[in-house]
Amino acid sequence: MSRVETSMEAVVYEDAPDASARLKRLKVAMLAFAGVPATIPAVTAILVPVELLAAPSSSSGLRPATLARETAESRLRQVCADRVQIRRWLQHELGITMDVWVVVTVLPRDINELSLLANWQMDRHRSPLRQADALSLSLQEVVLLWGMGGVRHQCLRSFCCRIKASFWM
Repeated sequence: MSRVETSMEAVVYEDAPDASARLKRLKVAMLAFAGVPATIPAVTAILVPVELLAAPSSSSGLRPATLARETAESRLRQVCADRVQIRRWLQHELGITMDVWVVVTVLPRDINELSLLANWQMDRHRSPLRQADALSLSLQEVVLLWGMGGVRHQCLRSFCCRIKASFWM
């Protein structure tokens, strides 16, 4: 059986309020990978850190889980719009066709955050993370949370079992 190797590079997304500055930073980061045609990676991932439970906002009056959902959706819309512009720039300005993924990175701090993530991921059509191409989750964190009795909830048990099955395959 032959093995196909695919190279992937990653850029951490900076959420700057100024769109032109944000895009300029992304372009510079992409040039680091696209500068030498022979070494262009098959995929470049834009890593987007997402907080699972945002701090309650006194002005909005929203629950932390609702605020986290809205913040994640808004941020991913922005990243996906930036990705479209980056792809267009790479192709039209530089003649480079590169697959650019949006990868959500999460670091659950407790069982409540892991539970929230499990709920989001179990219903992919309504998940605030549905626009992402992939989800990066530290298995070390899952193992620690699993050991804290986190598998009591059915949806969390299903989610963790899916992760475990994916990891070992």
